[in-house]
Amino acid sequence: MQYEYTIITDHFQFYVEDEECGADTSTIWDTSQVNGLLAFNRCLMSIGTVRYGGETRVIVQVLDRRPIDAFDEYDHVVKASIDVPSGRLMVWSPENGFSTAPRISVKSGIHGVGVCYGNISTVTDTNVTSSKDYYKVALWPAEK
Repeated sequence: MQYEYTIITDHFQFYVEDEECGADTSTIWDTSQVNGLLAFNRCLMSIGTVRYGGETRVIVQVLDRRPIDAFDEYDHVVKASIDVPSGRLMVWSPENGFSTAPRISVKSGIHGVGVCYGNISTVTDTNVTSSKDYYKVALWPAEK
């Protein structure tokens, strides 16, 4: 299943989070991060963007198993995992808020994640509010 959103990102980021996680987003970039583009804890991922804010295309793909393709079509890919004990994921940002965030139903438990960054090289000014950059988050149940 694939979902596509236009998220109003802010402060170079948006979040993918378990609905009941309640993580503190103010310190997420102080802990686990990968190349400044992804910060995460057990049930929250803060996905870094190449623009400060504005309308941003976000695709969430929920898969039955780990994808076979190598993600070659993207500018950058980061792999991680996220725990979704509630079975509900939210996609949100500091700008568009928690209460109105779209929710996606997934199997509860730990999921493998591939965060794919597309067209990021087209962004020449980090302050523009729209561009061709997009972000795909592919999730699949983790192998036991």
